[in-house]
Amino acid sequence: MYRFRDGQWKERGSGGLKLLRDRKTRQIRLLMRQDKTLKVIANHFLSEKPYCELIPMAASDKAFVWLANDYSENEGANEKLAVKFSTVDCTPPHHAIVATKFKENFNKAREFNKYLKAGDEAKLVMAPVIEEEPEVKKEDKKEQKEEEQGGDKEGEKKEIEKDEKKCTEKNEKKEEK
Repeated sequence: MYRFRDGQWKERGSGGLKLLRDRKTRQIRLLMRQDKTLKVIANHFLSEKPYCELIPMAASDKAFVWLANDYSENEGANEKLAVKFSTVDCTPPHHAIVATKFKENFNKAREFNKYLKAGDEAKLVMAPVIEEEPEVKKEDKKEQKEEEQGGDKEGEKKEIEKDEKKCTEKNEKKEEK
């Protein structure tokens, strides 16, 4: 992923590129995270012209350029983004999204958002590669926070109960003798 800044293309990083559909609004957005750090390097809804119109890069048939209102740095900013893929077509045994599949799915997702905004339910077609955004429950967040703060409280409680039970059993055996 590249971003056009200060008159030149600057690399944002490489990683997994996903088209995600929001569970409530049903709008589709593009999300890309950096491989090792999982930092968000692209996050924007696929909207209508002039935004999100894929233009093949002149130098390569494996790269595309588009404008987007990107929220990867928490505040919306108009950005000129580019993505470059390692291959043009899917050749066995590679099963990753490649340039031609990306273009097809990107454009289908843009159409989906366009029809959704217009309220034209009849034209909404779900693309198979688009994933539902994972729903994070309050309980999951709470458990994750507890684990980060020092472990599983329930697990610790069960360990204490097991130790108490063993001590009680040992004491009962001693009394029988």
